[in-house]
Amino acid sequence: MDATDAWDELVGALRPQLLRTARAILHDGEQAEDAVQDALVLAHLSRSRLRSGAAAPAWLTRITRNAALARLRAQRRRPTTAGAVPNGTAAPPPRLGSGPGPVGLAVQQLSPKLRQALWLRYVDGIGVDECCRIAGVARETFRSRLRIARQTLREELGNMPPQEHEGVHEDAVVEVPGVSLAPAPGPLIACVQACAQRAGRPLGVPVLSGLFGHAFEATYALGGADVWHSDLIEWEQFGQGLARTGVELETVERIANNPSVMPAPSQREWDDTLQSAYQRIQESVMRGIPALVWQPMSTQQRDTGLPAYGWGVVHGYDAGSGEYLVCHPHAGRYRVHFRSIGKSDPVGWLHVTVFLGPNESFVPAQAALQAARGGIALLTGEVVGGYVPPTPAGTPSTGTLATWQDEAQRNVCPREASVSHATYWSLARATAAGFCEWAAEVAPASAAAFTDAAASFQREAAELHRVAAGDADPKPIGQSVAHENDAVRALRSAVA
Repeated sequence: MDATDAWDELVGALRPQLLRTARAILHDGEQAEDAVQDALVLAHLSRSRLRSGAAAPAWLTRITRNAALARLRAQRRRPTTAGAVPNGTAAPPPRLGSGPGPVGLAVQQLSPKLRQALWLRYVDGIGVDECCRIAGVARETFRSRLRIARQTLREELGNMPPQEHEGVHEDAVVEVPGVSLAPAPGPLIACVQACAQRAGRPLGVPVLSGLFGHAFEATYALGGADVWHSDLIEWEQFGQGLARTGVELETVERIANNPSVMPAPSQREWDDTLQSAYQRIQESVMRGIPALVWQPMSTQQRDTGLPAYGWGVVHGYDAGSGEYLVCHPHAGRYRVHFRSIGKSDPVGWLHVTVFLGPNESFVPAQAALQAARGGIALLTGEVVGGYVPPTPAGTPSTGTLATWQDEAQRNVCPREASVSHATYWSLARATAAGFCEWAAEVAPASAAAFTDAAASFQREAAELHRVAAGDADPKPIGQSVAHENDAVRALRSAVA
């Protein structure tokens, strides 16, 4: 097999992957085909720059991403009325040679015979002999046309800036407008809500709180010790909760300082991961969807007091400075360089999740029932949701609201601790009621049981609110525990 045949075989094998890459950016099959065609032409013209065959898949994917982004940017720049035709129907997407990208513009200047040669050989991937038969010319004539076409394009594209040559025209600042974070039981819920809504899955905070488990968290530490109520849940149920949102996702992550979980990366691997995350976020922002990012701040920002711990969203980027535009539940709005992500985390966890769009196979009833089963485990203490920070005497034992009731009656739990816990739990149970109302709608076979659970959680939230407001009487605590037990019985009936 000669080099040309090997190249054709490689391109043929990678073409489905390249199409998936382009579709993820453009959400249009025909536009994705055009982007891949642009990319393959550029790849053929630049093969001499490829040092290793093993690097070809990543190289071709990068060129395809850039070609797709070029088309996406061109679409955003065109007026909304552009592309209309006299009969009022939408104009067909541009094909090779008439597209908005630099490749299309360059190919458009070629003669029809040269364009045909490029199309047959480099886009359709047809062998030279078959190309000659289709074009109706001798082998040497066809090869001559290819040679002239390649040389013409090299000269034309070589006069463009490097970013244009790759199919990219960078705007200085690109951002998703109007991104804001709603109040929620945890930073993750607020961030996922903002991302999922823009990705076509408008789930409210109560629903997400139930899907991720925050609505049902019930961890109590003996003696009323501090509990990070939502922290561990966001680690333990992160993947399950995201899967229950019904959104197609793509994740980039790397851990630098915890080899028991993930091998320590080389500097090149770390840099490649940062670059990959940057590309995914660019694509997501261009689609109008913010990205979910863990601890999006630099070590310098952390050391100077920026409280950007936990989850935040990147809603834009500055291509000139390489900075992300961040919106964070605690730190507000600020910028951070894309190469700084991951360094402020104790174990060097670099994590980016982008939301691609609705998962068409999503079954809301199934997600509701799965979340309800997880909720029962949290409410009954089968699963410990919160995290109890170590104390000088060690980590206190944990229990549920029933343990809190017992200690409150024996005056073991300080009043200020009861107020703190009740403040969190009153909000959590209010969202649990909202989740159960949604579950009753999407899981009609269990609607009656979910409706009963919602009513019990609403009553529990009202009692907890009395404690949070400073009521020293332990009776509301006992009432809240009773209502929670009623809610658990209703949930068990719902999932039976």
